[in-house]
Amino acid sequence: MATQPAPVEFTVVPGGQTEIENTIDAPSKLTDAIEEFKQKIADLEIGLARWLRENLRTGPLKVESAIEELKKTRSAQEAFNTSINACEELRKIIEVLIEGLKQTQPEALRTAVQARVDQLEKQVLYEKEKEQVFKEQISAFKRLLAGLKGDTAKTKS
Repeated sequence: MATQPAPVEFTVVPGGQTEIENTIDAPSKLTDAIEEFKQKIADLEIGLARWLRENLRTGPLKVESAIEELKKTRSAQEAFNTSINACEELRKIIEVLIEGLKQTQPEALRTAVQARVDQLEKQVLYEKEKEQVFKEQISAFKRLLAGLKGDTAKTKS
């Protein structure tokens, strides 16, 4: 049985951002959070490996300590996995809210989505300009480096 989207009222929240804007931004915020949680899980695994390496460097394996460290790591990883699952569930709920907005306030939703598209396109343009500046700096440093290599060859002879 499909879930029917609940009617959604259009309201303005503090800071001037509308509820609709917050709603359409929520999926990307959840995606970012999921990526952060995945990174933390990976960091925990790296931390466990470092802990083991350091302990093995100073002497034979202390089994009880190693087991406790592993349990602590797995417990923290499980907490992050639980958070990932919660974010995925929240994303489904947000999708239902967006479907509700499509039905109840299509114009307001269209306006908010277009504003977001415009903002992201400006951000992409800015990033491309920034990339060009970095490329020019790299080229300048490479020219300087090439000149230094030539100077070094002259000094050696």
